[in-house]
Amino acid sequence: MRLRTIALPTVLAVAASAAGWFAALQAIPYVAQSAIWNRWVATGYTGWNQLRPATLRKASRNRVPMANADSLQTGVMIDVGNGPVVFTATPPSLAEYWSISVFGHNTDTLFVVNDQAVQKSTPYRLIV
Repeated sequence: MRLRTIALPTVLAVAASAAGWFAALQAIPYVAQSAIWNRWVATGYTGWNQLRPATLRKASRNRVPMANADSLQTGVMIDVGNGPVVFTATPPSLAEYWSISVFGHNTDTLFVVNDQAVQKSTPYRLIV
């Protein structure tokens, strides 16, 4: 009798814990990406489909200094609700390394290209 009174609450607790765990795993990437967008808006960036001004990273500005201080970085929030968005750029011939990455709202990497795939000084067009 005692086993029955303990087993049901235990099974329910384990099932609820597992459901909460999987729900958190699904929600965290969206919450993290929304936090990034909110941080951009707080700094004055409100332009969908427009590159943010490029910034140099500084270790003193980052809580966890992981970014390379020698690189120039920018970002854009892309809205394809009104159709494809086209980005065109000519990478400079003196650039040692460059890359373009496209991430989904759930933080999945959707596309990556770098200087190894495109000839220097050749215009590159990305259609999202």
